[in-house]
Amino acid sequence: NGVTKHYGTELRKHILNALQDGDSDVRNAALAALQTLLEKGVEVQEMVSPMLNALQDRDRCLREFAIEVLGTLLEHGAEVQEMLPPILNALQDSHADVREAALKALRALLEKGVEVQGVVPPMLNALQDRDFPVREAALKALRTLLLEKGAEVQGMITPILNVLQDRHAGVRWAALAALGTLLEQ
Repeated sequence: NGVTKHYGTELRKHILNALQDGDSDVRNAALAALQTLLEKGVEVQEMVSPMLNALQDRDRCLREFAIEVLGTLLEHGAEVQEMLPPILNALQDSHADVREAALKALRALLEKGVEVQGVVPPMLNALQDRDFPVREAALKALRTLLLEKGAEVQGMITPILNVLQDRHAGVRWAALAALGTLLEQ
C-alpha cells in the first residue's frame, strides 16, 4: 500500500528500535509489525540480525514469534545458512512452544524446497520430547523431509516406530503418516 511504499524504510527503522524496548508486549508488537512489513515486500536482509537477537530474549513468546518471523524472512529470500543454526538451537529451548515453532519453521523450509543440512538428528531427538505437540511437529517435519527430499530413511524407522505407543492420538497419527511415507520411498 502507499504507506509502506513511501514510509517503509522509516517505519522499519522505528520498529527495529522498538525491539529493544524494556516491555515484552512492545517487543512482541514490534515483531508483528515487522512481519506485516515483510508481507508487504519491504527489504528483508537487514531484519535478520534483530530476529536472531530476539531468539535470545527472556520472553518465551517473543522467542516463539521471532522463529515465526524468521520463517517469513526465509520465504522472502533471506539467507538460510545464517538462520538455520539458531532455529536448530531453538529445539533445545526450555519452552515447548518455542521448540514446536522451530520444528514448524523447519517444516515450512522443507515444504518450500529449501536445502537444509543436519536437521534429521535434531528432529529424531524431538520425538522424545516431554511435550506431545513437539513430538507431533517433529513427525510432521520428518514426513515433509521424506516427501520433499526423499531423505535417507536409515535410522528413522525405529524412532518413528517407538512413538506408535505414544498416549496422544495426534502423535500416533503423525507417526503412521510418516511410516506410510517411508514405505513409499
